[in-house]
Amino acid sequence: PWSEVEVSTFQRCPSGVTDVLLYAIIGGGHTWPGAEALPEHIVGMTTQQVDASVLMWEFFAAHPHGH
Repeated sequence: PWSEVEVSTFQRCPSGVTDVLLYAIIGGGHTWPGAEALPEHIVGMTTQQVDASVLMWEFFAAHPHGH
C-alpha cells in the first residue's frame, strides 16, 4: 500500500546530543494523525497509518532527560 507518512531524521545538531524526527503526512489535512476522521471536505484527510499521540509518547519516553 501507498505510504502517507514520510519520516526524516536529523542527528547532526551542533551539540551532538539531540535527535529530531520530522513526520510529514503527504496529502494530510488539518487533523491529528491517528484520530477519528473529521469531515474530509472541511479539514482534509486524516491518516491512520500513524498515531501522533503514540509517536510523541515513544519519543519522550526514549529521551527522558530533555537534553
